[in-house]
Amino acid sequence: MGKKIVILGAGFGGLHTALTLGKKIGKENEIILIDKNPYHTYTPTLYEVATTSKETASLIDLKSIVTIPIHKTVNGRNINFINAEIKELDLLGGDVHLADGQKIAWDYLVLALGAETNYFDIPGLKENSFDLKSFTEALQIRDKILDLVLDGKVQIKIVIGGGGPTGVELAGELEEWFGQLKDDYGKCYATITIVDSNPIILNNLDKRVAILAQKRLKKLGVEIINNEIITKVSNEEIYRRTKSDMRSRLFNRRCKLDDYKMISKVPICEEGEEEFYKQAKENYDRAMLCPKILKQNPNQISEMCPCGGSFCKSTRQRHCNTKMHKKYFRII
Repeated sequence: MGKKIVILGAGFGGLHTALTLGKKIGKENEIILIDKNPYHTYTPTLYEVATTSKETASLIDLKSIVTIPIHKTVNGRNINFINAEIKELDLLGGDVHLADGQKIAWDYLVLALGAETNYFDIPGLKENSFDLKSFTEALQIRDKILDLVLDGKVQIKIVIGGGGPTGVELAGELEEWFGQLKDDYGKCYATITIVDSNPIILNNLDKRVAILAQKRLKKLGVEIINNEIITKVSNEEIYRRTKSDMRSRLFNRRCKLDDYKMISKVPICEEGEEEFYKQAKENYDRAMLCPKILKQNPNQISEMCPCGGSFCKSTRQRHCNTKMHKKYFRII
């Protein structure tokens, strides 16, 4: 008898998992994909929505650029898609509670719910900035800029927090778009600034690519401030570590993402085992991060678990048969 595999979230991870499982084992097992939206958002193209005038493309046109209907994607691929909001996970009962009252039982559960923005406890950041993770948020950025232009604002200052791929693409497209807005609406200029905590933008890419991108942005007119941290955001000012104020009409944040709030509530151990897992996790982290241990014995990290067993880092095989140890390493 086949198993029921439930996948929560139809982002990149969830959709890819569903398509892969549907292709490989979908005929023998039931694959269920659940998401609150009827579409998958292709986030790398959101900056295009945020920098396209209403006259250039309608909402329908823009939506077709960044959203992909999930039903069409999974149709005929041995996947059952449920468009519903997830209300609760009942791990003891083995089912998912949906907002419409449905309960979906599962044999295997895949959590691919995505992430939420981490504001790093920066005062005013959440209240006085725009994010760019969804189609709606991209429209909010576009509409805010258009409102400022239509209100006769000549000089518009835009600050982008973070010099990753999205921030870089957005900055470049904004410069190009303001050239078009100037032709359409008359005088309007933008001062676009990227504030990044790293020595160079695109810090995770090849340094040569990052240098070329930085040169290109500066040629377009984008100001780049490296090695800087934003400490506070107000309605029209951004406070940095080395400078008290930086006036801005629009602040777009590209912050670190934290696990989705529902995942943070998921228990990973049975009642009475909390102390064991806490100690085991501390030992595991300490062993994995300690250069001395890795240097002395790079392929074998011992005594990561309170039971005294060992775990081979290179092959990821257990060398301990206790029930607790097996359970722990199944989780991590």
